[in-house]
Amino acid sequence: MICYLVRLMFCVIVGCVLAVLLSLGLGHVLPQDEVIYSASFTYDGSDMRMYRMDVRSRLIHPFSKGYEETRTLDLNPVWSPEGDRIAFIAKLSDEIHIYTMDALGNNRQRLSNLAPYNFGPQWSPDGRWLAYVSTNDYITFHLMVIDLQTMSTTRLVNRNGTVIHPSWSPDSQRIAFMGMLARADLYMVDVASGEITLLPTTAASSEDPAWSPDGEHIAFVTYDEALRQTDLYNLNLADGSLHLVASGKDNEQYPAWSPDGRYLLYVTDDNFSFALYDRLNGTNTRLPVGSMNIFGRGNWSSDGRYILYSAFTHHFGASSLYRLNAVMCIRQPSWCIPERLSGALGDYSVPDWRPTAP
Repeated sequence: MICYLVRLMFCVIVGCVLAVLLSLGLGHVLPQDEVIYSASFTYDGSDMRMYRMDVRSRLIHPFSKGYEETRTLDLNPVWSPEGDRIAFIAKLSDEIHIYTMDALGNNRQRLSNLAPYNFGPQWSPDGRWLAYVSTNDYITFHLMVIDLQTMSTTRLVNRNGTVIHPSWSPDSQRIAFMGMLARADLYMVDVASGEITLLPTTAASSEDPAWSPDGEHIAFVTYDEALRQTDLYNLNLADGSLHLVASGKDNEQYPAWSPDGRYLLYVTDDNFSFALYDRLNGTNTRLPVGSMNIFGRGNWSSDGRYILYSAFTHHFGASSLYRLNAVMCIRQPSWCIPERLSGALGDYSVPDWRPTAP
């Protein structure tokens, strides 16, 4: 009887171990609770790899082999709208290129070929296009678009000047961007025709456009050179009216709309706090998240329940991944307490939620 129980316990333990190894090896985790990011755990960032994490179980699946094996650094992965592919940038020797791969990290395919330095891949909401920024000299940046059906690449803005911060419209027909063409300001380009429209902003320098989910608004950041501060505005595309969302010495930046379009999340207080603008009520609420330096914009989960971000914490002396309960933060900001997701301290990129499976 005792031998039988011992054998049974052994089988149970082996089964559990195999289940964990299978999850780690194949990356089969729940899509609605899965995030992707790149991270390095060396002091000089020379071993940057991509990872997937099941937020519920904290199981982590590495995508990339080590730098010593591949001689590449894999950075800034983003999910496709269907959650079946991943776009990312890979640094090989002195060049940086755009790649895609499937959801398990296989079938890597290089997409950029026209310039040595390429950044910021952005999927169109319908999954047909991939936009990115390309440069030969780090002086002039071009907006490139790949048609993933034909694999043809087009330089979308053919005027002389620099293009950065592309943002797709929800209908995948237009891209808003910050451009230094005739003047440094916000523009919109029609993907099919290439027609460019100057957006009505009042500042001499506007950047980082973020399209609302209903396609009716564009939030953006302005820089006041005299005051040396950034402010946050919202542009109504229907009538061209501007609404000042937030202004002051705290330097508002990195706008990100909630999936339902009601809330606009942004980083303020020189990267030490989040704030929420309620478009329905016209109010702003500060979300104190402790002593940390937030990296980039917060990333909403597809159901609007959570906010994911990367931040440097002075207590630990390194960066980690964190999650906020958006529902709790909206109801009671004083209870908006960050939940640390990553166990190991390191250098983490801005993470990306996998879209909820249909």
